Amino acid sequence: MSARKILIAEDSHEVRKAMEDAFSEEGYEVKAAERGRDALRYFREFNPDLAVLDLRLPDMTGSELCSEIRQQSVIPVIIFSAVEDQGEMDAARTSGADNYIVKGRGLLDLLNRVSAFLSRGKAT
Repeated sequence: MSARKILIAEDSHEVRKAMEDAFSEEGYEVKAAERGRDALRYFREFNPDLAVLDLRLPDMTGSELCSEIRQQSVIPVIIFSAVEDQGEMDAARTSGADNYIVKGRGLLDLLNRVSAFLSRGKAT
């Protein structure tokens, strides 16, 4: 079976690299972008099984990116952001995000949620 594919949209180089390394170590194939438009292009080319999006990207919001993905796919989308503003969290959910994780909870929580979403997807 081929590796499950994860798309990451994260503008912080350090966070993006840490996520890429963590997912790769877990056996996922990873494609990561700094900007939303690049992530959207990668989404179309890479055909990921799940997307992890930051809310604040240089060229668009994670909610906007999620809406764009939702027009084309039903893959799980997790927002992984430092933003704890309830309005922005609600906007992310309204855009179609399946889950919202505050970065302060750490990469382990994110890895566990990704694994849970993808395990659920295998059964269908």
